[in-house]
Amino acid sequence: MKFSTVGGALALASTALASEGFHKYSYEEYVVMSCKGAVLSAATFCEKDTVKTYKCDCKNKPALGSWINCIYDKLGENDKHGEKIVEEYCSEYNVTLDSEKLQKAYANATKYIVDTTKIDGFNKTAIFDTPVQYNKKKYVNYYNSYKARWGNVEDTMYLGAGLLGYWAVIFLVATIWNFLNKVAFINKAFHSKFVNTIRSKLSLSSLFANKKHSTPIQFLKVVGGFVPLRIETIVIFFYFALLFIFSGVRYTFVQNDTIWKPVAAQAARYPGDRTGVLALYSLQLTFLFAGRNNFLMWLTGWKQSTFITYHKWISRFNFIMVLIHAGSMHQQSVGMGYDKFVTRLHTFWYRWGIVAAAFMGGLVFTAAYQVRKTFYEVFLGVHIVFAAIFLAASWIHATQFGYEQFTYALAAIWCFDRFVRILRLISFGTQDAKVTIISEETLKVVIPKRSYWKAFPGSYGYLHYLTPTTFFQSHPFTIIETSDKEITFVTKIKGGVTSQIYNQLKSKPGQTGIIKISVEGPYGNPTNVTRYDTALLYSGSTGIAGPYSHALKSVQSGKNQQVKLYWIIRHWSSIDWFVEELVKLKNTGVEVIIYVSQPDSAIGSRFNGDHSSSNGSDSEQKSEKLSSNDDEKSGNLDSLKKQLDFIEFRYGRPQINEIVHNDFSESQGTIGIWTAGHNSMVDDIRSAVGENLNVAKGRVDFFDELQVW
Repeated sequence: MKFSTVGGALALASTALASEGFHKYSYEEYVVMSCKGAVLSAATFCEKDTVKTYKCDCKNKPALGSWINCIYDKLGENDKHGEKIVEEYCSEYNVTLDSEKLQKAYANATKYIVDTTKIDGFNKTAIFDTPVQYNKKKYVNYYNSYKARWGNVEDTMYLGAGLLGYWAVIFLVATIWNFLNKVAFINKAFHSKFVNTIRSKLSLSSLFANKKHSTPIQFLKVVGGFVPLRIETIVIFFYFALLFIFSGVRYTFVQNDTIWKPVAAQAARYPGDRTGVLALYSLQLTFLFAGRNNFLMWLTGWKQSTFITYHKWISRFNFIMVLIHAGSMHQQSVGMGYDKFVTRLHTFWYRWGIVAAAFMGGLVFTAAYQVRKTFYEVFLGVHIVFAAIFLAASWIHATQFGYEQFTYALAAIWCFDRFVRILRLISFGTQDAKVTIISEETLKVVIPKRSYWKAFPGSYGYLHYLTPTTFFQSHPFTIIETSDKEITFVTKIKGGVTSQIYNQLKSKPGQTGIIKISVEGPYGNPTNVTRYDTALLYSGSTGIAGPYSHALKSVQSGKNQQVKLYWIIRHWSSIDWFVEELVKLKNTGVEVIIYVSQPDSAIGSRFNGDHSSSNGSDSEQKSEKLSSNDDEKSGNLDSLKKQLDFIEFRYGRPQINEIVHNDFSESQGTIGIWTAGHNSMVDDIRSAVGENLNVAKGRVDFFDELQVW
């Protein structure tokens, strides 16, 4: 069984566990509790007796008789459910009661019962030793108050379940579609102008006309981030709408409330309870969607970045809910008097609630795009620490109200994801990888692997360089499985880990070194390139890894299909770090087209011949070298093209929409499109696919393998 599937089962079980702290009050229990208050409003039988305790009612015969008299008056003498509740309440005080004992207590009470309202000068606070009639007016007040208080909690639980149900429906539909999409006939069943219009305007479209989805937007270089797709935005919007509606419906405010007398206190407390519990429900999604081993990725076929998008937006909504919860509870505390506020402020649970809210705010604001972009490793470390503190503080705070099971579920989801990540690392083990700097822009990492460890086209793994300064960091890169014995990664040299490795290798012979490495993976959702009559593979820079793997898979399958592999690069030198892989496509029928956007750039060292002379003076050699630059470059380029004569080279920036339109026009049957590369390129390809769906003669499926968050 897949790790992700097991993780999903645990996540569901954990969420179910969270509901165990919820107690649903029945009509009979409301009556039992209200009768307690109504009797205590009529007379006092024990010192320090309160409406929240039942010790006196269970152990004092006049009190028990008065209590049962009220209960039987409301429920009838034969109501076993009410009796059962009384027995359960009294068992907490080590008092064993049964129906027979309760009937005797009732019979005894009816012989001596008195109405205290008819006793002149009756002192309600003095200890009384005779059964009394309950206060009927107070009974109504207590019943309405309890019903409003605990009915709100009950409604909140159902509404919280509704929030999860909303996502359950979405995941069910996505899972069914994902399953059907793996069946061949689905390709032909959903190809029409009507379907294509919906797809182009909804599922394939960016939110705005600027096409930006994988490309971040920024305002004044301060505020920015990735914009969800239009379909993702719709899903997010309706979830927000549910949160908004669920936070403001089904409240009942009671005059002469026996729990919170000021109506203002009720008006603050009920939304406070509602938003706090709804946030606990919604946090289950926040934690689940953030995990790398989220079982829903396997069921739905969605990318990790899609779930990260939902994770970020749901987290923002949760923070708003927590702010409303905190503000409402503060307002209720103040509304009940300054002394009540000060008392609460000194309680453990109240203070830890403040801590939880503060660190949740820290999580949201330190996750801003500019922080992640500029200080990613700092962001990641802070995010983990803040999340742990938030979880611990939430547990302490929620325990006061019986909601700690929600935090257990959150901890279970988080810990299980970490546990599976460790198992994945152990499964791969530590290997001696050959790491080479190529063209001063790329690290090529070749890692031996065990035969049972299998990758698939488009899969990715988190690379761990096991050096003292980098072992704790990991970043996802696409896997190229070149054989049963090794895998390859090509990674762009940027800041952070890749820069450290570059500095470590640049002075070594051949700029190559052996480094201990482990890989956490493989992750991703397998897609079958051979299901389509035509496979169009668009890539840029190091994004070539995924589309290339699909092309290689097509070749290995032996299926007769049209396959086009596009690779967009800036410089000729980029070919150096992928030439061995490209050569494997020679004489395979795969059409390989490489766009070089800067054709005047230098040829890489792989094809750069040595035309210098060992004779003559230095000045003569220099003059000779300058005069022969053009000829030398031309000769090197000819050498490159000769060795890669199966590749079509095109110069300049590609016109994406034109390319896609022409490919669709020339293709027959169903089309599968895979893309990975620069953010803007992927956005342009997605837009072009949506605009040209009706040009294709068969169903078109689009697979965006670029992961950004």
